[in-house]
Amino acid sequence: MAHESQSFDAYYKWLGIPPEEQPPDHYRLLAIKPFEADLDVIESAADQRMAHLRGRQTGKNSALSQKLLNEIAAAKVDLLHPEKKREYDARLRQSLAAREPKVARAIALPEQPSIQVERKPGLVAVARPSAPRRASGWIVGVGIGVGLVIVGAIAVFLFLSRPGSEIAKTSPAPASKLPDKQVPTAVVPPVNSADPADDAPAPVPTTAPDQPPAPTLPTPDAPTEAANTPVPQDLPRVEPPAPENSLAAAQPTLDARSPVPDVTALDKARQTVKEIYAEKFAAAKLPEQKSALAATIFKQGLDTTNDPAGQYVLLDTARRMAEQAGDLELSLKVCKHLADSFAVEVFPLQQSALDACGKLARKQADWQTIAGASLTLLDAAIAANDYAAAEQFAATALASARKARNKDLIARATQRAKEVATLAAAYATAQGAFAKLKTDPDDAVSHLAAGKFLCFVKGDWPAGLVHLAKGSDESLA
Repeated sequence: MAHESQSFDAYYKWLGIPPEEQPPDHYRLLAIKPFEADLDVIESAADQRMAHLRGRQTGKNSALSQKLLNEIAAAKVDLLHPEKKREYDARLRQSLAAREPKVARAIALPEQPSIQVERKPGLVAVARPSAPRRASGWIVGVGIGVGLVIVGAIAVFLFLSRPGSEIAKTSPAPASKLPDKQVPTAVVPPVNSADPADDAPAPVPTTAPDQPPAPTLPTPDAPTEAANTPVPQDLPRVEPPAPENSLAAAQPTLDARSPVPDVTALDKARQTVKEIYAEKFAAAKLPEQKSALAATIFKQGLDTTNDPAGQYVLLDTARRMAEQAGDLELSLKVCKHLADSFAVEVFPLQQSALDACGKLARKQADWQTIAGASLTLLDAAIAANDYAAAEQFAATALASARKARNKDLIARATQRAKEVATLAAAYATAQGAFAKLKTDPDDAVSHLAAGKFLCFVKGDWPAGLVHLAKGSDESLA
């Protein structure tokens, strides 16, 4: 089994990187163009690669899958951090330049151009120009005569132009005395379009990471480093501030909500609501009537701000009435507002709404709606690291998809259920690290374990990178 794992080329089989391109650089590993500057492109490519490899974490080559996941994670960390990206790009350019001397010489030393002529016995063509060897006698004579005429004219002009002569007094100023704004038309700028420096790689800027590089003027022949280097202002997007415990950020803050009123106050408020809405409760027989009444009571609860017990009972009554009507959308809306306003857990309330509406569902469209809502709630539970709730939502989504007889929805729910199971098992292992960080926020080993779980398993990079930066593995810091 070990021999099969060693002979299996995971780079080629899973990522399409042939042996001659191994080991790949960060850009080849992520399947993006060299020195890609768009951070969104880099992040998206890394996420796609990691999602692809997570599907191969089980089986005989699971160790190779984890190895590649670690490499992609390291590449993502390097390329999303502006300073690290500049350093890596500089090293990569040096490496590429060291591997290309032979190609450079082959380009720099071409064969002589077309001035070479076919050699014949007895002829030496290199030292002789291509002009005719002899010229006719009359042509030579004419040339000599024209030359003498020109020399004579120049001599006469110089004689007449000496100081004190009339011509010197009346002649215009020489061309060298033209005002600065005039440009002699005979001046032709030199042409040097074949300068080898145009093809040389642009220098790596040495500015500090918290300052933008000095502006340069890019030319079509020589792209500058500024076009390939992300500005430091993108840093907060990659590593936003986060609390020491990332779990606390994902869960609702109970201190910001009102406590649930005591039992006596709630009983009194329930009696009042029952008396006020007694006739409407009795008249609401059909689902649409119950739904309308639930919406009315919900609005009354939103408007009640000076009576906590009354507001709680109104919202809870609206939630139960919406469940009886089978109105899943309204029921979930009331659940969220109730949990946002009072210190109650939202996931059990939402699961109750799914179960109640599931019992009243009769059409495939109803089951599809329940399955879709369950998958959305599943994501919220994962974000809060509540994997018990996530497993319940996954089970509801799969059961509802099967009742809807929707193959695509069944496949999606099945895949999500597997993901939740994997996340739950990994979180059980990492949970000790999160608990340790509550008492020892500087523990590097726990930060590494927490960061690996958040980044490599959960895919929560903003929270995970904060932990990796404080972890014990310098290659991921």
